[in-house]
Amino acid sequence: MKDWLRDLLVDPVERQPLSFAEGRLVARNGAYYPVVEGIPVLLPADLPPTHRGAMRTVKLVSMARQGLPIDLIDAVNLREALKEQIRREVAAGSDAAEAVIRRLVPLSNGFGYRDLAPGDAIPVPRFPERGGGESLLDIGSSWGRWTIAAARAGFRAVGLDPMLGPLMAAKRFAANNGVDVDYICGDARCLPFADAAFDRTFSYSTLQHFSDQDCAVALGEIARMLGPDGLSTVQMANWAGVRSLWHQARRGFRAPARFEVRYRSLPQMLSMFSAAIGPTTARSIVSSAWGCRRPTPAICGRRRGWPAPSPSNSSGWPRRFRRCDREPTACSCTRPSNRAEMIAQP
Repeated sequence: MKDWLRDLLVDPVERQPLSFAEGRLVARNGAYYPVVEGIPVLLPADLPPTHRGAMRTVKLVSMARQGLPIDLIDAVNLREALKEQIRREVAAGSDAAEAVIRRLVPLSNGFGYRDLAPGDAIPVPRFPERGGGESLLDIGSSWGRWTIAAARAGFRAVGLDPMLGPLMAAKRFAANNGVDVDYICGDARCLPFADAAFDRTFSYSTLQHFSDQDCAVALGEIARMLGPDGLSTVQMANWAGVRSLWHQARRGFRAPARFEVRYRSLPQMLSMFSAAIGPTTARSIVSSAWGCRRPTPAICGRRRGWPAPSPSNSSGWPRRFRRCDREPTACSCTRPSNRAEMIAQP
């Protein structure tokens, strides 16, 4: 862990400074937090998780406190059948972190990637802008796709997620690919950093799963985290998008439960972000079209999470898309976008 980041870490409950001793982080009040494979685990013990998968992290923390080894494959929240597939791939020579991430990619990038096989490239997107050394916190980083993308774009990137297993895979994957990033196991509603710790915050497809109350708390934490000239970019689901309406219709327009997506209107989101952080603008992201066999550039509906291989090399596409070699056709879209980026500044 880098010195500048260690100096910013605080107890997530009382926000007291932390010191590093005997392989763990210790607060002034005596509370201590384990560090697993270089990842500080800074989760408040009495805060109910937003995702039930985070309960596995509670068990892993207990193991870490006892000095027990933690197996990467056992640490991720996947079905046992998938874990057995991963173990067979590793036994055949695959890297464990990549084998795990290949099973996590469909959950973060879309199910067009569910057929990723050993040897297929892990799809890391391009970050939407270039950085100049600014510190950036990626909230809800999972296996680290946007954290890595931000680091490659010139930011001092840190990924945060409440689930330790994906972070362990992310840490190994980044190191294997020569990307200098750090990861923290923490909760967006109780960020373990000092005030004004980051220049930028970024979050993709995370806060849209939070209830209004949890989302408001997380936005308040983002506001606390940003310096006077800080900037926050958060992707959210737009209630009026065609695909969003389809998903809502599938569940009978009932109220969302657990970690299901909350579909909010643009005025509601603008109000939430402006009240919590400051002046906010919304930028639409046109999602992939219904029935599209191949993702296309953003103007035509390519999802942000898809890679953009060059015309001469399409190896970055999932196998099911590689046979489609038609160039995307420019189009205009008048329907509401399924996704919106909320850009807020204190």
